Amino acid sequence: MNNRTFAAILWGLLSATLLPGQTNSGPTVRMSTTLGDIDVQLFRDAAPATVENFLNYVRRGAYNNSIIHRSVPGFIIQGGGVGFSGNTFSSLAADPPVRNEFRVSNTRGTLAMAKLGNNPNSATNQWFFNLGDNSTNLNNQNGGFTVFGRILRGLDIMDQIAAVPVFRLNGDVLTDVPLRNYIGGQPVTAANPIFITSATLLLEPPSTSTTNTENSSGPTATRTFVFTDPNGADDLGVVNVLINRALDGRTACYIGYDSVNNLLVLLDNAGVDASVLSLPSPATLSNGQCTISGAGFSAVKSGNNLNLTIPYTFTSAFGGSHIVYVAGRDRNGGNSGWSPAGTHSVSTPSTNPLPLRPTLSTAAVPANTTYSLAVQYRDASASTNLQTVQVLINSALDGNNACYFGFNPTNNLMYIIGDSGVLQTTPVRLNGAAGGAASIENSQCRLLAAGSTFADVGNTLTLTLQLEFKSSFIGRRVLFGGTQTTANANSGWQVLGALRVQ
Repeated sequence: MNNRTFAAILWGLLSATLLPGQTNSGPTVRMSTTLGDIDVQLFRDAAPATVENFLNYVRRGAYNNSIIHRSVPGFIIQGGGVGFSGNTFSSLAADPPVRNEFRVSNTRGTLAMAKLGNNPNSATNQWFFNLGDNSTNLNNQNGGFTVFGRILRGLDIMDQIAAVPVFRLNGDVLTDVPLRNYIGGQPVTAANPIFITSATLLLEPPSTSTTNTENSSGPTATRTFVFTDPNGADDLGVVNVLINRALDGRTACYIGYDSVNNLLVLLDNAGVDASVLSLPSPATLSNGQCTISGAGFSAVKSGNNLNLTIPYTFTSAFGGSHIVYVAGRDRNGGNSGWSPAGTHSVSTPSTNPLPLRPTLSTAAVPANTTYSLAVQYRDASASTNLQTVQVLINSALDGNNACYFGFNPTNNLMYIIGDSGVLQTTPVRLNGAAGGAASIENSQCRLLAAGSTFADVGNTLTLTLQLEFKSSFIGRRVLFGGTQTTANANSGWQVLGALRVQ
């Protein structure tokens, strides 16, 4: 099988079920400038690594007293990388680069990361505001420029900064510096640049976690979720738990809890209408996927935490494995965004072929250490009928910025898919076979050839992979598997479990 055919099979299995990135009400940061304040809402779920990278600078005051060092009329204003003190410009210290997470378009008023040319994963501390709709340009070069926030208040301040005259200073180093009340050729003083006097975190939305083992199974389950609000549990508004094969409220077990009014809500099959239960109550709520008993439901507030315990009974029609998503919102509109808290398998699918649910670590997997992952794939008659098997690890079923592999067992070739979802051409060979690379990697993970194996026994193929997750991939992740036979029977993507990288 040639590389092009193999790539086509990978995409045939993935393309129909890609889940696009979702933006949400994330943390809010205020940039106080010489001309006024700009409040920016960050997109934590669309660009989690980028947001955390930016917040690291904000929290330690790295942007305080920096300047807007570049302004291009009708295009962008840029900051984050240059300081000015004692009539001298200086470069600000930068952390290691963050991986590219382009998902949201570069439209007017959005905040995006600056980076080096021809290097998508080179962004560090410099950012820019889009003065206009730059999507045609910036969405389509250098891997796309990562948008990680938008202006909530202060578009007029952005425009005032953009209206300040620009000057070329220091030869080709500072070419478009906005300076007020400045005469070209004269020394620059502290009265001339546009300063970011401070960048402060205004609103940190609630966060979510689970106290149970990430991967549960069976027709019934009782799971406890923890929602944390830095302003206290009483600041929480509505919290949500959604169980489905993807982040989709339709044909889901989708509940909301109104912590202000003590109300339990279960959405209907269409994800539009809802049944409401005023608590405490022994009654139940049901839809086509699950029943929730008020008798076993509890919501306990303690300090900053709300501990929500939910008893589930799932219907037989809701068979197979599903992702457990959680989200929390506070009374001021701050939103944690959806994140995977684990998986639940109601029953084993009967499809053929089929990837099987593995036993995963109940403890967190440390980043930058070797983790042995074993995944099995079954064919009804013989595992040698399997043509392509796949492993995808991400926060959602998305091949971009994922730890994503495809294996051709016939030729013993294991490929990794790059950050932008493109099949990389250099494979490794398993079972110590010669001729392949020692390792393959992208920005999320590395696969070591040493110790990675495959075995055909009867109708089951077992892949054992020696993985190293990178620091940029820290968080709760879902394991998906898929396979295809030589007769083109296709399992589709199956939810296999969840793990935490820390």
